[in-house]
Amino acid sequence: MVLAIIAILIGLLLGAVQKVRERSRQLGCQNNLRQLALAAESYQTQRGHFPAGSAVELDKRIHPHQSWITTLLPWIGRDDLGRQATEAFSQNNFYCSKPHQGIRDALLSQVVCPSNPSAEIPLRDAKWYINDQLVGPCDFALTSYLGVGGKTFNSGDGILYLDSQVRSADILDGKSNTLLIGERPPGYKKYFGWWYAGWGIQMTGSGDYWMGVEEIPLGDKRFDSCSKTAQPYKAYTEDDPCATFQYWSLHPGGAWFAYGDGSVRYLHYGSGKLLLALATRAGSETVSPP
Repeated sequence: MVLAIIAILIGLLLGAVQKVRERSRQLGCQNNLRQLALAAESYQTQRGHFPAGSAVELDKRIHPHQSWITTLLPWIGRDDLGRQATEAFSQNNFYCSKPHQGIRDALLSQVVCPSNPSAEIPLRDAKWYINDQLVGPCDFALTSYLGVGGKTFNSGDGILYLDSQVRSADILDGKSNTLLIGERPPGYKKYFGWWYAGWGIQMTGSGDYWMGVEEIPLGDKRFDSCSKTAQPYKAYTEDDPCATFQYWSLHPGGAWFAYGDGSVRYLHYGSGKLLLALATRAGSETVSPP
């Protein structure tokens, strides 16, 4: 009897400790998102617009496929990496080339959620083919946070997407009603989720460091098990290939999102319609997140 009571007490204690630890991890995650959003807002104040989700043609292909995270390095206290990235692109503008080695695989704690420890382990020896030509191997560090580009990778109705230059005045719904950054652990087998640079879906960067909220899985064998429709906003697991194409987190019940005004709020699973409304900048929605 006494042993049974002790076992129950230990179980209750362990459960309480786990909850405290998860709460601490969530606070760290919130803080990361807030700092990234404030950095984006500072960039917007200085430059007149938010950074491009993925910069390809904006700067005459000087920094092709560079992520918004790389653009913001000087605004998040990583001037060292920012200078190295600028120098690397000036030497060779392909992010998988040798000058980028040591930068693209650098662990950036500001873009990894404490509840997502697998994102701290870089992808090693990535290889892929373009027109039957081997590219790689390359190493890439990962991110738990993706910019919100709107509905899909080609809709252009969010804030961070391919070659975007969204001004505050363009966000007709108001920055407090428009998503800027959301959680999503690195994609299945880390095919996606590279913070530095990447081609992503159809060479837009989507899926790597920004994404829409209604993306449809790619039509290749890696994702054959996924329905070719927008994936629901729900809890996934890291070994689920379909999890690549929707925001989610390793927190219970939902995920954290940063808004255009720098605020950070939790969106519970099942609120897909709300997620869609918040993802667009000019839908004239009146939304009140729970």
